[in-house]
Amino acid sequence: MVPSEKQELLAKAVQGDLEQAESKALLDACREEPELIKTLADLLSVDRQLAQALESDPDQFARELHRRMTSEADTAEGNAFVDRVVHHVQCRHRNRVLLACAAGLVFVLSIVALIVPDRANEPQAITVARVARAEASTWQTPKTGLLVGTRVVFNEGLIALRYDKGVEVVLEGPADFEITSDSSGYLHRGKLVAEITGESATGFVIDGLHGRLVDLGTKFGVSVSNAGEMEVHVLEGVVNATSTADGSTTQLRENEAMRMGAENAARLPKANGAAFVTQLPPHDQRAPRYVRWSFEEPRGARFADSGRDLANPETHAEIKGAVERITGYYGNAVSFDGKAAYLESEFRGIVGAGPRTVAFWVRVPEDFGEREGFGVVNWGTHEREGAAWQISINSHLPEGPIGRLRIGTNGGEVIGTTDLRDGQWHHCAVVMYGDLLATPNTSTHILLYVDGQLEPAALKSIRAINTSTTIDHGVWMGRNLGFSTDGGSSGGEYGQFFRGDLDEVIICDTALNQVQIRRLMTENEMP
Repeated sequence: MVPSEKQELLAKAVQGDLEQAESKALLDACREEPELIKTLADLLSVDRQLAQALESDPDQFARELHRRMTSEADTAEGNAFVDRVVHHVQCRHRNRVLLACAAGLVFVLSIVALIVPDRANEPQAITVARVARAEASTWQTPKTGLLVGTRVVFNEGLIALRYDKGVEVVLEGPADFEITSDSSGYLHRGKLVAEITGESATGFVIDGLHGRLVDLGTKFGVSVSNAGEMEVHVLEGVVNATSTADGSTTQLRENEAMRMGAENAARLPKANGAAFVTQLPPHDQRAPRYVRWSFEEPRGARFADSGRDLANPETHAEIKGAVERITGYYGNAVSFDGKAAYLESEFRGIVGAGPRTVAFWVRVPEDFGEREGFGVVNWGTHEREGAAWQISINSHLPEGPIGRLRIGTNGGEVIGTTDLRDGQWHHCAVVMYGDLLATPNTSTHILLYVDGQLEPAALKSIRAINTSTTIDHGVWMGRNLGFSTDGGSSGGEYGQFFRGDLDEVIICDTALNQVQIRRLMTENEMP
């Protein structure tokens, strides 16, 4: 739009006779050139004083206005614009159409309000937060800080926000979160965990369709369904929860929870910490150490480890039973019949609470049933809860849907949502990241990936992770960790052996991120 056209629109706006198309054009121009907003505001300021001036001597006022404006106009278009404004001043007095002009001013105000919201009711558009981390998210992270009014909307992955006042917010996709001030946010849908890390952040607010949550120095999880139903689960400290249904406020303490809907609010039996991811995996600059079995040997009773620095170079995987060699996703692979075939390695696995990633290609038959999925890759012991590390394809319906990727620790498990029972190869990765302040657990420190995508969890249960080891065997592939032929467990309702195909098994001592996992999947190369 050329300058003369902008001035024409401004003049018409002051007169109050913009047509609908012209109104839209002026609004678009103001959005592109914020300086026009100031011009509108200046004109509005003058216009507000017209009524009083016109009551005395309108012609003298108009002449003075013309003189002052002309002294600042140095173009033909500028002088024409001045003449239009002065003409409007004179017409206002002569025709006494102050009411009609007031309607024009309402339009000007509406334009300004659309671009510069009324700050008496809206927070100022200033930077108040930043994206601290993003993992497996499709949202385009801004390169600068986040302003009041920013909507963080994404369908998958995790995003950690850090408010300048000292609040950490972890969002889990799909989510829609709006930053409403330097100490508040509005969760339209999805899940988040808010943790207060600074004293000035006490009183931090999370709003939703049916409630308001005010922190009193705490850590809490919030979920909002697509229908707007809101839940709060207090993980630490105290939260005041106010329901919009009846206006009542309830103080919730650690391990307490509440659901707020359109008609009422009700306490829940207890907080469900397993429903939330409380932090993202930390960055690890170290090159990962790992073991790797690619199963390329065409014959013999064992497969070599081609990994790096994690185990003895002679750490092989020995064939136990009728393991079949087949064509894999990359080169050769192995197939387990689900009856007595498995592999055993001298490598004891990663123990304790150390970070880890286990990745592999798996092919699950379409007719895969119950008691056939446990023991794809595992190590540890069933001697106590939390000491096992067993990756499976879930085949126990009471604990989750059949055919989904599963990690169990004996008493705690995470089960994914993708059904792998299609007879096709799928790349799977299970990531656990440690916690410097507390023992990691299955609900907050484990991520599942299928074909490079972060898996929403169909089921989570809390169990502190402290993987142990045994003196009688190392890593197993294809056999249930709970099955023993030495008088121990028989595998029971979980089954004894895995039925399916396996390729490119990797165990490393770092928590790989999505970029690294996708590179491993597409290029078959470790970082």
